[in-house]
Amino acid sequence: MDESELERLAAEVEEIKRAVKRNDPFVREVIGSRFFVALGLPFGLLIVAFCVGAQLLLARYGSIAAIPPGWKAAGWAALAVLVIGGGILKWGFLDTRARKVQEGATFMTVFRGVYGGPFFHLNLPVVVCMVVATAFAVAVGHPWYIVPGIGIFFAFTSNALGLATGRPEYLATGWYCLATSLASLFFLEAAPLVWSAVIWGGCLLVFGLVGLAVKDRGEGA
Repeated sequence: MDESELERLAAEVEEIKRAVKRNDPFVREVIGSRFFVALGLPFGLLIVAFCVGAQLLLARYGSIAAIPPGWKAAGWAALAVLVIGGGILKWGFLDTRARKVQEGATFMTVFRGVYGGPFFHLNLPVVVCMVVATAFAVAVGHPWYIVPGIGIFFAFTSNALGLATGRPEYLATGWYCLATSLASLFFLEAAPLVWSAVIWGGCLLVFGLVGLAVKDRGEGA
């Protein structure tokens, strides 16, 4: 690495620092809300309940194909409600909160603050790695490895968001997600849905519990 490359790297680091300063306190104020953090608890519990229930059905009937159609339909419906309902609730809350914190701001303002600008150079590789890891897991006939594969790369985004906003719940979530995802690689296929509950249900519970335990939430409380 020559002197010009070092200078360019230093300039990029400075630009990231400036971006963080511009986005915070707006992003911090929006995603640091106590209500937003508390949402992690019910959704974490719902994910745990769904995954454990599905694992019990899988253990009883031996395979997904053998599970009665009624149970499978109910499971897919519950998953759709959980994912779509959670997405709509998150979008609506962040959009409303953004408008209160800053005039003219919307959900997309928050999205750009978190994922745009210099952070794009972190988030795009993470998304690419998630997609490739998912495709690879399916291609080699081990689709359950999608769960820790996404979890490992999600940890980087969560930690980056924690550093950008100074919120410990995002750092705790990132480290938890990384640790459990790596651990699951050795045991996943014995109980894949249990590990799905541990990774994804657990990370939301950690997010909510750590976030609510932090007393200093500023104006976002």
